[in-house]
Amino acid sequence: MKKVILALLLFAPPLAAQQGFEINITENCMADAISYEERQYCVGAAARQCMEYLGDTAGLARCAGAEAMWWEARVNVNVERISQDESLTSVQVEALTRMQAAWQDYRDASCAFEQAFAEEQTASEAECLLWRTGDQAVLLEDYLPRN
Repeated sequence: MKKVILALLLFAPPLAAQQGFEINITENCMADAISYEERQYCVGAAARQCMEYLGDTAGLARCAGAEAMWWEARVNVNVERISQDESLTSVQVEALTRMQAAWQDYRDASCAFEQAFAEEQTASEAECLLWRTGDQAVLLEDYLPRN
């Protein structure tokens, strides 16, 4: 599964960008979102528009894969910013580290499970990665240090 994920993430952005993918839709949604629920709605915003434009299974996978890659970067930045918060205790930093490792295992296993039962396996896995990763990024937003 990791090879499929890597292929989706490595090749999705250039292909999707050439065919209607615009991450600024998701970025603008997140910039305007105030509540947790509004941020959750932003997950998939760019992919939804891109999918409407493309509509085929390969296109769906590219759209979802491209946005999943953006959310993955956001998860990593959020984890880094949270872990560098000097007000956290060592117990809190360790809890973040354990939670993040468990979440990555859950995401990968969950998406592999969904792929195993899906008719449209490529699109299914990419969409699963998008939703799971976006949800994690949104969750972590509430723990970012406030300046």
